[in-house]
Amino acid sequence: MHTHNIRSAGALYVERLQQAVRVMKGLSEDERSHFDIDLFAIRNKSGVSACIAGFCGFDPWFQAEGFMTTVGDDKSLSRGQVSIPVEIFFGTEEPFYRSGYGPAFRDRPISVDQAIAALNRAIASFDASSNTETPSAGASRAD
Repeated sequence: MHTHNIRSAGALYVERLQQAVRVMKGLSEDERSHFDIDLFAIRNKSGVSACIAGFCGFDPWFQAEGFMTTVGDDKSLSRGQVSIPVEIFFGTEEPFYRSGYGPAFRDRPISVDQAIAALNRAIASFDASSNTETPSAGASRAD
């Protein structure tokens, strides 16, 4: 029973990460130019800049799930916020923070395409962990 709950949580996280990929792939060129992994969402002179989670929080699918973005502004130094911590909502934080991209990206911008690739790696890691849990789940039920 416990393994079933883990598998269900993993499936939920995969669905949410897949929806994040959808959001990121659907960004306009203008939105892509305002992608910034180092903040949630801020209003500045040129519009709103946001990270993966920030853009997701503007999307109706995520809002229906209770995940929303509050936009900060560059005058107040607020970096914005999301309603649920990313590691709780998505089951991982790696694609959402610069630290998850490794030392090569310490001082380099992260593109939307690199963010999408990181989301896809996170999806693959959930898929791989669910595949490794399945045989042991069957074995424990047989015992």
